[in-house]
Amino acid sequence: MKRTNSGHKGKIDSLLHIVMGFVILMHGIERLDNHFYSGVVFILASIIFVSCALFHKKLTGRFPFLDCIFHLLEGFLALVIALEYFQEGKKYIQYFYILATLLYSFAALKNYQRLKNKFAITIPDLPKEEEVKADNENSVNL
Repeated sequence: MKRTNSGHKGKIDSLLHIVMGFVILMHGIERLDNHFYSGVVFILASIIFVSCALFHKKLTGRFPFLDCIFHLLEGFLALVIALEYFQEGKKYIQYFYILATLLYSFAALKNYQRLKNKFAITIPDLPKEEEVKADNENSVNL
């Protein structure tokens, strides 16, 4: 018998959205001094991620592909942060954000593949031509 941890997966996804939301929030607060509009965008994104995490179970029940979208957005914002750190000439921290971008992209891909298989529409095999003729002859004879 296969055990599933579907309840734990939702909690882990929520926790990841909260953690990334706070990382983005800290970056937004840091940006407010020198790049005001960039900081505001990061703060708004962090509020969206944290609120998504708080209502994660309800939202993913209605919109199953929401996690894929948020993983892609979180990866994109991590990439933007990494590029900003490259521009500032930081030594190492940007590589961790690049790693986060890759991991979030991989998570989005795996989540998409899992959901695509779950919601795949299967089309039944069409009857062969001989079977259709036989059915038509039987229905006429009745």
